[in-house]
Amino acid sequence: MSMEAWIIAAAWIVTSGIMLVAVFWLEKRNTVEQDKMFEERCAWKDERQAWAVERQQLLDRIQAPSFGEYKQAEIKVIKAQNGDREASRLEPL
Repeated sequence: MSMEAWIIAAAWIVTSGIMLVAVFWLEKRNTVEQDKMFEERCAWKDERQAWAVERQQLLDRIQAPSFGEYKQAEIKVIKAQNGDREASRLEPL
């Protein structure tokens, strides 16, 4: 082989190596960015769930015919969650 052929082969090998390193570096960078985006999405998911609950409470309050009825419904939900049972008139106290 002539000297020019060796130089061309060496240049091709070096160029290929540089391109390979660049590809691996870009892939690693993309993976790190994707991990950060995933963590942000998880944080946003929690916030969105909190906003949905708050929004539903506000809608219930706005759509209630009166504040008294809204509070009565809210108290019933709380009692149902706690397992409290209202004493009926037929049960002895």
